[in-house]
Amino acid sequence: MTNTSDNAVSADSSKKSTDLARKELSAILGKIDDLRHPVKAWLLLRARSRLRPTKLIKVRARHLWLFLLIATWITVQLARTHVLTYQYTKCWITTPSFVLKLFRPPEDCSICQDVQQVDKLSAVDPTIFEQRYAYSGKPVVISDAMANWTAPKVFSFSFFKTLYDGAEASCQFFPYKTEFRSLQDVFDMSPDRAMMEKGTTPWYVGW
Repeated sequence: MTNTSDNAVSADSSKKSTDLARKELSAILGKIDDLRHPVKAWLLLRARSRLRPTKLIKVRARHLWLFLLIATWITVQLARTHVLTYQYTKCWITTPSFVLKLFRPPEDCSICQDVQQVDKLSAVDPTIFEQRYAYSGKPVVISDAMANWTAPKVFSFSFFKTLYDGAEASCQFFPYKTEFRSLQDVFDMSPDRAMMEKGTTPWYVGW
């Protein structure tokens, strides 16, 4: 009698545990449904993440060598450009010309506002020039100012090349609309172009 009673109690307890487990599972599934995550989709996503193999990118040796070769060539070219730039201008980075124009302070043109004509003189006395023009800001043209100046007879391309060619060609340089990147490039031009012979490209620089 006792064994039968114990079996009945055990079966009843087992049934209650099963019912409780079902209720808890139903509650969990209900919460998942409330979060709008279907159980099937969630299970499939979890299984897929476990079964999906990891893809490895295969890099062949020849591809790696080609990449290293290109990277080395680019590095050498950049280094060479920087060395040449520093050799002539003492600057590692050259400022683009448009930046200089962009940040150049505006010119004050008020000095020319009331100018109606420009005087043209010759054989002017230095005292008169000092009194009337030197400190007034008034424009004037002296037509014979170079009459006794020896520079036109001395200055020439070969004269400046003798002074600045080589190590001295690293001074400030203004290429204007030429292809020259440094003063040394100017001195390396052909003799015909230096003398502006017919058929050569004209040039104008300053430093």
